[in-house]
Amino acid sequence: MDNLWLYAVLLGLALLLASRFLPKRDAGREIGSAVRQLEGVMNEFASGIEEENKELIQMITDMRRRQEEERAALLERIAAAEAKAGEAWLRADQLAAELRELKRLAPAAGAGSSGSETENSGDGSPGTAPAPGIRERYAEILSLHARGGSVEGIARKLAMDKGEVQLILHLADREARAHA
Repeated sequence: MDNLWLYAVLLGLALLLASRFLPKRDAGREIGSAVRQLEGVMNEFASGIEEENKELIQMITDMRRRQEEERAALLERIAAAEAKAGEAWLRADQLAAELRELKRLAPAAGAGSSGSETENSGDGSPGTAPAPGIRERYAEILSLHARGGSVEGIARKLAMDKGEVQLILHLADREARAHA
């Protein structure tokens, strides 16, 4: 009988030890709950990142759209400036042609007058005085330009159009090359 008692005690101890190492039913529920909580946190994190990515994509799209609008506006301004410059050059060429025509007609007008006037016009004595050149008529513009003034600055200071200032500088340059 003592052996039976000993076997019962040993069997009880073995069951007690085995129950310690076997997982409990509540522990499985706790692990499942923790896994579900972790999945929820991960889903919130992923949705937060997704929202931030959408905002970032929208910001980049808006920035690209604004950049394209600014580029289009700048291209329009460049085209307008080039058109104005082309018009100014055409006007300069027209004025140069008119100036050549006036110079061509000036000696013919002098030939139609009395002989003494044409003879005296070249030496500075009384008669028809030669028309002053661009440098004499627009000395202030050329002086400001010689001192490093920009076309815009000169036009602003003298209340003139930039194209007009550019034309005068261009004609003065042509006149200087013609006399050189």
